[in-house]
Parts: sequence; C-alpha cells; structure tokens
Amino acid sequence: MATVSKSTTVEPIWYLRSCELFDSLDAEEMQDFVERGRLIAFQRGEQIYGEGEPGNLVYFIKRGGVKIGTSNADGKEIALA
Repeated sequence: MATVSKSTTVEPIWYLRSCELFDSLDAEEMQDFVERGRLIAFQRGEQIYGEGEPGNLVYFIKRGGVKIGTSNADGKEIALA
C-alpha cells in the first residue's frame, strides 16, 4: 500500500518549478496544482495499479523508475517498458 509523504508544500512547488512541463503556470495555478495533488512514496516492486484498471491519476516520478508490464497466457511477466 502507498504511503503519503510527510512533506510540506514547499518541496512540491520547488519540484514542479524544476519541470519544464509546468513553466507556463503562474504562482496561483502552481499552488492550486500542489493543493490538489499529494506526494506518495511507493516501495520498490510495489504495484501502482494493475492491468485493466482505469488510469485516472497522473504520477510524476521524483526518484526511481517504473516498470510497465503484462503477463502472457502462462502467467509469465513480460516487461513492456
């Protein structure tokens, strides 16, 4: 299960400002974005969501990586990306 980070809003704003994707946001829009979001820490190997589940969230990876995979008919995991 994911755990919510005990971070303040200072870190998320700094992090968002370091990403080109958010360059066009003004201070108010940036704050609104931070207030609607949350920082989540996942453990290595933890499943974020499963195949076929609706993807209604956007994840920005601060550190680490994500493996995207599926399973074949025999149940063997196949890494897609």
